[in-house]
Amino acid sequence: DDGYDGIIYAAEHGADIINCSWGRGGTPSQFEQDIINHVTLDLDRLVVAAAGNDGTETSHYPSSYKYVTSVAWTGISDTKNSGSNFGYDIDVCAPGTNIFSTVIDNSYTSLSGTSMASPIAAGCAAMIKSKFPTMNALQIGEQLRVTCDNIYSVNTGYLYKLGKGRVNMFKAVTDSVLPGVVVDQLQTRDRNDQVFVAGDTLDLVALLNNLLRPTANLTCTLSTTSSTVSILSGIYNIGVLNTLDTASNFAAPFVLRVDPLAPLNSIVDLRVTVRDGAWSDVYGFRITVNVDYINIAI
Repeated sequence: DDGYDGIIYAAEHGADIINCSWGRGGTPSQFEQDIINHVTLDLDRLVVAAAGNDGTETSHYPSSYKYVTSVAWTGISDTKNSGSNFGYDIDVCAPGTNIFSTVIDNSYTSLSGTSMASPIAAGCAAMIKSKFPTMNALQIGEQLRVTCDNIYSVNTGYLYKLGKGRVNMFKAVTDSVLPGVVVDQLQTRDRNDQVFVAGDTLDLVALLNNLLRPTANLTCTLSTTSSTVSILSGIYNIGVLNTLDTASNFAAPFVLRVDPLAPLNSIVDLRVTVRDGAWSDVYGFRITVNVDYINIAI
C-alpha cells in the first residue's frame, strides 16, 4: 500500500540499493517520478524494480520511470520467460525461475517472476557499490547495464526490448574499461505545431551523458526499419566524451521526414545507436506520426 513511502524510508535510512518487487501498469504519475528523482539525484540511491509479469510490451511502474533500473525475467537458457514484460523500458534481465527465497512466517520456498529477477539484479548492483564505493547511483546502474551478456541470439523476437542483456556479476565488479553513454533526453519537434502529419519534416535532438569511462571516438546514429519515415540526416560525431560529461546534437539535429502516404496514427520504432570502437549501445523509442487528433494544453 505504501511502496513509495517505503522507497523514501529506505533511502533516508542508508539503503544504497533499493529493490522493488512490486508495481502496476496504467499511466505514469508525476508525483511518483518526483520521488524517484529525489531518491536518485538528491539522496544518491539506486532503485531497481521488477518489470512486471503480464507478458506484454507495456509500461510498468516504478520500473518504467526514468532513473529506475527495470529488470525482465529470463530462464536458465537466457530466454525471456513468456510471462515477463518486455520493451524499450527494460534495462537488464536476470534469472527469475524457481528462485529459492525467504517467505513470510520464517519459511523458504521457490518462486518465479520478475519479482525474483529484480532482487538478483539489485544484489549485483550492491556488489558494484561495494567494489566501487565512489560510484554514484546512476553510475552503478550503468555499470550493471554495460557489463551484461548479450542474449539476443536466443531472443530474436525481442530485439532491443530486453535491455542490454542478462546481468553478469563477475564482469560488473571487474570491468574498468567500458564507457557508459546514455541517451538522457530525446526531443522530437516539427518546427511548427508539434503535430506530426504526413509530409512533415521532424528534428530529433538527443542529450547524451557519459556515466562511466571516457570515449575516444564516439558516434551517434539514428536508424529505423519503418517505411513510414525517411531519415535525411542520421549521424552525429562526438569523439571524446569524458566521464560525467554531456553532449547534444541541438545545433545539428537528426532529421527525418514523414511519408506523404503514411497511414493515420502510424507508430514508428526508432533507434539511437551510440558506438565507440568495439563498444556500442542501443536505445529504442517510438513516435506516432500522421495523427488524426491534436493535444491541446491549457
